[in-house]
Amino acid sequence: MNDRKKSALCYLMIGLMLFSTTAAAANVSTFADSSTSVDVDLRNPSNYEDLMSGAISLPEGETITAAQMNISTTMAFHADYTTYDQSVMPAGAGGIWDARYNSGLTTYSDANCHATNPIDCSFTSTSPGLALTSKGFNADFEIGNQGMVPGSPVGPNNNNWERRTQGLSPVIASGCYSGDYCWGSNFFDMDYTDDDPAVNSFEYTLETSPIWVYPGKGTVSFASYHSLYHRAAAGANNYYYDDCAYVAARNSSDLNAWSPWTYVPFNINSVTGFTPGSNGMFQKMVINGPNVNKVQQQCNGKGAYTVPDNAWVLSGQSTHTNNLNGWATLGLDVSSHEGKYLELLFVLEKNPMTGTPVNGSMPGWYIDALRVGDPLPQAGTVVMKSFTPVKPPNPGFPDGYGVLDVEVASAGTNAFTVDILDASNGQLVIDEDGNTMSGLTGDVIELWGIDAATYGLIDLRFNYNTGLSRLTSPVVYGFSVGTRIGTG
Repeated sequence: MNDRKKSALCYLMIGLMLFSTTAAAANVSTFADSSTSVDVDLRNPSNYEDLMSGAISLPEGETITAAQMNISTTMAFHADYTTYDQSVMPAGAGGIWDARYNSGLTTYSDANCHATNPIDCSFTSTSPGLALTSKGFNADFEIGNQGMVPGSPVGPNNNNWERRTQGLSPVIASGCYSGDYCWGSNFFDMDYTDDDPAVNSFEYTLETSPIWVYPGKGTVSFASYHSLYHRAAAGANNYYYDDCAYVAARNSSDLNAWSPWTYVPFNINSVTGFTPGSNGMFQKMVINGPNVNKVQQQCNGKGAYTVPDNAWVLSGQSTHTNNLNGWATLGLDVSSHEGKYLELLFVLEKNPMTGTPVNGSMPGWYIDALRVGDPLPQAGTVVMKSFTPVKPPNPGFPDGYGVLDVEVASAGTNAFTVDILDASNGQLVIDEDGNTMSGLTGDVIELWGIDAATYGLIDLRFNYNTGLSRLTSPVVYGFSVGTRIGTG
């Protein structure tokens, strides 16, 4: 404020009239001449400011003839919020999501999460990140390598298995099997056979990190796409299959001493996408036995493991008339490894070429959607309990619930939504515009529309869904409730 003539909006004039003796002045919206603004003058100049509430009180007994509002002449910051994550728990006091220690913050849809020992809880309630879990390993590779380790580099370009999105790659026109990312041998090269010109034989390997196999959960499934070198034999539709792909496994009881790698047979009765013996998968020939439409004897590992005669292995190509996108689903029986830690090794063997390839492109082997044991639960909920609005004289501005800021990682086909509940009865909150506050999405969710007078206490229901594949879950690492409002 100063002693120069300045303009003001009618709202400021109405505020000043609250100090007059005419109570009805509080309802004035226009002046006698029908104008909505007027010039006034304050002859005792001074500065009036309030950085907390944003309200300005003017002195009584003054003749005010002009006023001006300067916005953001200084920073005004108002904040009142509470964060919930692992950092708020003292060391050794349990996890923030653990119902045994968080003073009633969480109510799970699975009663096992409230047990004295929540070992069967379908949520990772004892971990810093809260997600759905199961007695199994599930990976669609959308959120990282997920424990997969490629083998030693091959050739001058240091090739081996890699995790990529299909992107502009010419390989696998249909893309990965689940989501955008998968593991493969050559995402930008249509021919793996020339990856190491110095030798005529090598292998690509991809190893999992140790996976605990629960008793009774010794099954493996994954999606597979392959196109491997093979050559024509005499007669129509007869071939020799020189290159091959398969899985080996080993186990440990203590993560220190490991059993030798051994070939794991495919469960040919669970294959979908091609028919073993007709396309995509053939048996290894017996020594001195027939070799037409068989995998040749040279498919036998590179020293660390062997492939037995008559074993079914991937060979040829998975794409055919009835499966144009080439993806198939394969299964393994690892029941002999139950109650132990398991490592799987995906092996692509390149053997000497002795004839012209039949297939026009040979990108190698690709896998996706790996599961060991049970799938993730389809869905689950956890209710975060009892949040109050900011009210005078508590700090914070404006009054109300402010915003919900959720730190959540979600990828692939999974989904995460939030419902706002009336804590008194568990019913969905209806905001001031008549909207039901259900199925809310986004990292920041506005709660301004909740009438704090009607809903004096709210709960937050986090809804998890693992999608059709049930391979990956959203992960919540923390959330904040409150207000952070600034100007400038």
